[in-house]
Amino acid sequence: MKHVADASYSSHQPAFQIAFQDRKRIREEVFNKGVSEGIRRQKEENRVLADDIDRYRCERNQAREELCTLRAQLDATRAESERLQDKLSRQQIALPVDVSNPQCELRVIEPPVDHQLSLDYLSPLYPQQLSPPMTTPVSPQAQLPDCVAARSFAAVLATGQPDDDSAFQATSSDDTPPTLSWTVVASPTYKPTKPAKNIKQVQSLIKAAHQPGNYSALTKVKALCSEAHKTPRDQKTEVQRYLLSNWRTPDWEHPSSLPKLPAPLNNPRLEDPVECWVSYYAANPSSCPKGIRRESDGRPVLSDMKASRTVARLRPMVNPSDPESREARQKYMTVVTELFSERGEYSSILRRDAFSVSPHVSYAPFVGTTDDIDRLSIARHFAACGVTIPIAEDELAPWAMEYLRD
Repeated sequence: MKHVADASYSSHQPAFQIAFQDRKRIREEVFNKGVSEGIRRQKEENRVLADDIDRYRCERNQAREELCTLRAQLDATRAESERLQDKLSRQQIALPVDVSNPQCELRVIEPPVDHQLSLDYLSPLYPQQLSPPMTTPVSPQAQLPDCVAARSFAAVLATGQPDDDSAFQATSSDDTPPTLSWTVVASPTYKPTKPAKNIKQVQSLIKAAHQPGNYSALTKVKALCSEAHKTPRDQKTEVQRYLLSNWRTPDWEHPSSLPKLPAPLNNPRLEDPVECWVSYYAANPSSCPKGIRRESDGRPVLSDMKASRTVARLRPMVNPSDPESREARQKYMTVVTELFSERGEYSSILRRDAFSVSPHVSYAPFVGTTDDIDRLSIARHFAACGVTIPIAEDELAPWAMEYLRD
């Protein structure tokens, strides 16, 4: 019966072939299910890792921005410290101010003097102690500090009656009593203060203008702001842009303190609401950036301003000492406007590359070199910062089209 048993287990029988095929199919199904489950889990882990990476990148960018702010404050503090040290050293070595101070000279316009004139003849005309009449000096400012002018006049008035070395002399004629007058002139070696030429000087000037009572620095800063506002947007220098971005009217100033220059509207801060920027650019239309349309009353369109501020807060930071950072910002603006001017391109990239939009809106500057900036990296960055598809279609798309038309 051995041959019967061998025949019953033969693989050539149809029943065995069917069983083998069923077993193979079941194994393939289990294998395919395992592969599918592994792929699904891998995608889920990658998505979680991508979200964590974007979150850590935003935190890193915020830390870098805070570091740059602290460095700028440190530079400003160092500049202020150097200025105060120079001022202190000058005060320590300065001599008492008198008429012989080389920085300012007190000269007297003298009519011809009759040296034979007797003081007995002058006594009826000047019953009291002889002193020059308090007439208004010619050019009272004349580049002369108030404290120096006051001490110089006090030094002259304290001399009493004139002698051969006095700063003024008396004269008279047959008809009229002698007349005296003063002229305050600046020394040829004295030069007026030059305007600020770099950001460090502007920082020192802003610090000085925030010191209570420093009207000289305040007037100069307001004059520079007024000039910067009148300069067209594409012709503004880096110093003017920095001044308009960082200048704030000091708290100690009252509206009636300096009627010479009208106080310009403060430039809003980076984190200020969009309505503040609308009001600012409505008052300063020449400084309004590209891509913003106008209402019938001349005010900027609110949706365009929202898009402009979103792009501005997400753009790369510029380091004045690094030319590549400026090139990166220029390429960023080019890619952003091209991306959002094509409707549906942003949502298409998000779906194609499985980018998830962050539920929380956070503004972090783009970090990367010029070569790293493309549509994919821009879309990933905007999605990580919470820019949704409706925002892209309703706000960024019209702004980008207007930007390219300008």
